[in-house]
Amino acid sequence: MALIPRATFDWDLYDHFAKAFCLANPKFVRSAIEDYIRPVFQHGDIVLEVECGSNNGYMYLSKLCQGSRGACIYYQGSWLTPNEFQFLSGRETAKDWKRSIRHCGKSMKLLLNKGILTSHPIACDCNSCRNSARME
Repeated sequence: MALIPRATFDWDLYDHFAKAFCLANPKFVRSAIEDYIRPVFQHGDIVLEVECGSNNGYMYLSKLCQGSRGACIYYQGSWLTPNEFQFLSGRETAKDWKRSIRHCGKSMKLLLNKGILTSHPIACDCNSCRNSARME
């Protein structure tokens, strides 16, 4: 899976991304977000390179449905939920995927708590949330 190289980074799209995520937490500005995340863009989706243990995958933020329910991580040709990715990474005894899965050395828990990332609300009715609810 080829991601857009950093050399062709679209700062206008990045500004749109930054503004969208700053709405949830107005104290964050573009420079603060740059300290926490390094997004890439794939087919109109915002994607974060994530790691857990020695495994690396790609988290598609549009598929981050209600926390661990959505299959939002693309790893070795398969879509996985955060819990499944954590399990495959040898962290099956860890109790919280948000602490185990990291982006640029920052845990998902930190990014979610700071309001930089958000998961879909419980009442969300988007296609990704409906699909993840059907899989349960």
